[in-house]
Amino acid sequence: MDMIKSQLLKIWHGLFYGTGVFIAFLCLNFIAAKFNINAPKPYSNASGLSVSEVRNTYDGGRFNLVGVLSNSGDDVWYNTWVKVDLYNSDGVFVDSCREYIQDIAYPEQALKFKVSCYPTEYDSFGRYEMRIVDAVHKFR
Repeated sequence: MDMIKSQLLKIWHGLFYGTGVFIAFLCLNFIAAKFNINAPKPYSNASGLSVSEVRNTYDGGRFNLVGVLSNSGDDVWYNTWVKVDLYNSDGVFVDSCREYIQDIAYPEQALKFKVSCYPTEYDSFGRYEMRIVDAVHKFR
């Protein structure tokens, strides 16, 4: 009979301990939700990042696009990747190039950047498309 009591007491202590751990987990989860402690947001087109004021130059075999990266959203972003696709006058894809912008883009801030492409012929393309492909969300 004493052995059964001791085993039931151990089970009771285990349930009591497990309940305490579960309650602690719920409290930490509540605190994390209350203070918005979560994983960083993935980049999306709705982030508020945009590219504008793009102008192109050509020097010695290198095609450059100079522009402004603007953050009109509420979040802070950094390590932004900008991609440029080059097309010929018939609309056929010719080449693409990317540039990594390391600076931090705070809300309502604009950053200047330059993307350099090395196409074989400057005249081999007629138009380009530039877009942001990725950025890392920064907690404030």
